[in-house]
Amino acid sequence: MRLLEIFNHYERPGGESLAADRIFDLLREQPDIDIARLAASSSDWLRPGAPPKWKQALWTASNPEFRSALRRSHASSPADAWIVYNAFPVASAGVYAEALRLGVPVIQFLPNWRPYSICGANFLSGRIPPGRLRPHFWYEVLRGAWRDSPLQTAWLGLVLVWLRRGGWLRSVRAWVAISEFARDRFIEAGLPPATTFALRYFWPLGPRPEPAPDSGGYLFLGRLVPEKGVASLLGAWRLLRERMGGNTPSLQICGSGPLEPLVRAAQATNPSVQFKGWVEGPERQRLLEGCRAVMVPSVWWEPLGLVVYEAYEACKPVVSARSGGLNETVVDGRTGWLHAPGDAQAMAGRVIALESDPTARHRMGIAGREWLEHNADPDTWLASFRKIVARATGTSASA
Repeated sequence: MRLLEIFNHYERPGGESLAADRIFDLLREQPDIDIARLAASSSDWLRPGAPPKWKQALWTASNPEFRSALRRSHASSPADAWIVYNAFPVASAGVYAEALRLGVPVIQFLPNWRPYSICGANFLSGRIPPGRLRPHFWYEVLRGAWRDSPLQTAWLGLVLVWLRRGGWLRSVRAWVAISEFARDRFIEAGLPPATTFALRYFWPLGPRPEPAPDSGGYLFLGRLVPEKGVASLLGAWRLLRERMGGNTPSLQICGSGPLEPLVRAAQATNPSVQFKGWVEGPERQRLLEGCRAVMVPSVWWEPLGLVVYEAYEACKPVVSARSGGLNETVVDGRTGWLHAPGDAQAMAGRVIALESDPTARHRMGIAGREWLEHNADPDTWLASFRKIVARATGTSASA
């Protein structure tokens, strides 16, 4: 089986990049799979020497350089299927046109809400649009939802409309949502049930970590954007400070994004809030192993949330919003606590409950690790993925 992985990396790595890398590594280990990758990066168009803005706009619809690279790859080693995660903006919508021209089936992962949302978040004016998942492109354009630019948002919206109406998406033979929740929303939006699958990411586990020194704090890891619930998280810590005073546990916020000024302002007025900026590697692991719990206050439809997996690997409980795919990974009262999205008071109450019972914190952390062992096994994921590939290519799945 020959596969080609296509991924337009974002300006800053996140859960999607991590998942794509791990899937590539797992498939590369299989003796019967020959997989290559062809990558682009959004940062390529932000560096000196990047194409002019007018050319970038045209190439978002169809990038001739990337399409040429696809043709060369196919000529030298024809793939049975292309695995696509994100094609925008550099790889472009031309990926699907080229697949259609070459007759290569596309297996499209759905790590966010695109193509029904221009920016992928389906989050407008601080809320999830009511009703089923459907395009709200005019609202996104007016608010400059993609790259804070109404013009760029409008153009990408036009490209997404053309993708659907121009027929290029006929190249997609399998749509892969990363939670049952996401699959249901995409089917409601119009994707065909027979070729739309739910496949949660796997997680290769290392040995259980040794107990680390308790930092006395809670941890947020993620983009500092409205949909991640940063405002309600800071609101919860204001309430905790009012109730607990100097005994308030610390909140370490790690990330970057447009809400960084809001976080810095909270740090200046609340001694319990600590802003760490973007962290990765050993420092990220150190913070995970030393925290009491991980906060996941998302107020959008979180498709899955790999940060929950990170918490469980470190044997830490999760305090999470009852949002999207998080309902499938956080077991309320067992691996952590759930609360209504945006409810700062309920969030603060969950933290107080964990503070009052260190034994429960430890028990929940171990239960989270056990959940991960039973629900994110790479071999189980691989068997399901093989069936999806077989369906997309019209072949038999290997054992």
